Amino acid sequence: MFTIDSTYQLKRRGLLSRDDCQILYSLYLPLIGYKGLFIYSFLANEYLISNKDGKISYLLNKSDMTVSDFLLNKKSLESIGLIQTLEKDDNYVFILKSCLNPGDFFNDPVLKGLFVNKVGENEAIKVMKMYEIDDIDFSKYTDISAGVKDSFSIDFDAKDVSLNNDAKLVTVNRNVIKDNFDDIKLVEIVTSKSNITAKDLTIEEIGEIHRLGTLYGLDEKIMSNILIDGFTSSSPDGCKIDLDFCNMRCKKEISKFKVFTRKYDSSFVHSSTPFAEKINYYGSTSPRDFLKDKQGGAEPIKSDLDIVQYLSENMGLNNGIINVILEYTLLKCDNKTNRVFIEKIASTIKRKKFKDSIQVYDYLFPKENSNKTVAKNTKNIDNVRREVVEKDIVDLDEKIEKLL
Repeated sequence: MFTIDSTYQLKRRGLLSRDDCQILYSLYLPLIGYKGLFIYSFLANEYLISNKDGKISYLLNKSDMTVSDFLLNKKSLESIGLIQTLEKDDNYVFILKSCLNPGDFFNDPVLKGLFVNKVGENEAIKVMKMYEIDDIDFSKYTDISAGVKDSFSIDFDAKDVSLNNDAKLVTVNRNVIKDNFDDIKLVEIVTSKSNITAKDLTIEEIGEIHRLGTLYGLDEKIMSNILIDGFTSSSPDGCKIDLDFCNMRCKKEISKFKVFTRKYDSSFVHSSTPFAEKINYYGSTSPRDFLKDKQGGAEPIKSDLDIVQYLSENMGLNNGIINVILEYTLLKCDNKTNRVFIEKIASTIKRKKFKDSIQVYDYLFPKENSNKTVAKNTKNIDNVRREVVEKDIVDLDEKIEKLL
């Protein structure tokens, strides 16, 4: 339990520059408030002056904070990726991460959405203009910049390149938003229920089990059972888990109607607007649950799950994007999943290099089309549906060509 007698350590995973103050004040202050900003600056300064461990009472006394103030505002720092907290036996490790640069900050849909919501559109545009690069029309210029070989003799030895390769150096904070599937919990369950050790599992294999779990809405306990059943100790490292078997078992697990806990990512978009609620729903719901909701609680059929698996594994799309594609397809295809149509949309999205469900939703559901009605059933619904599918495929291609 976190008390004044708990101990702490400060670690860093980024550059803690005092020059970051401008970015902290202009970009992060509206999100974390002045108390959160103070705690981050305070802990970063403690690290820089080598006060890297001690009792929590020291931090509270020196900063004149209460326990509740510290915990509440540290939570907001954790939520946007400036601090990571680890705990073991009443010892807390606070990992301090560097600020995102303005480009990465505003390319993150969550941070950008929160910022615009807090300061308003006009102020957000003003801040973004402040960080705009100096643009230039390169088409009329020739790049005559020198290359490496123009200034240096490339005669270093291979051992120079491999010097201290194992060193783990500070990097730029990428601020990856977490989902709620806990890989550590998965490994703990697996090792406690079997003879499998953590060394038997590669990062890639755990990552694939993670992907399948979030894809089908199955928690760590169910996925641990599937992993154990798909594990073969005699296989070589990196191939001990039959991932095809695990994928098939996930689908069978669904068909058995086993109970699982639906999990939501509460930190995705903090807003109560209808659009934000819809985006939250897409991002926090597994495609399996999405289809199940659309079918009044009935489990999706295997062919639908095969489509979902294709979009996730072959196309590399995240759950939020998959759900938006499914929403659009059901709307356009008389509440049926048309694989040809879905694959065409997915290919379009990949070519457009959309990274999140917000971008995909804005593209597939533009405001100017919001009042259009879906084709009604006719005597020959198959022909109508085919015409709708073909028309939308053409429309998507035309949109791409116009935007290139």
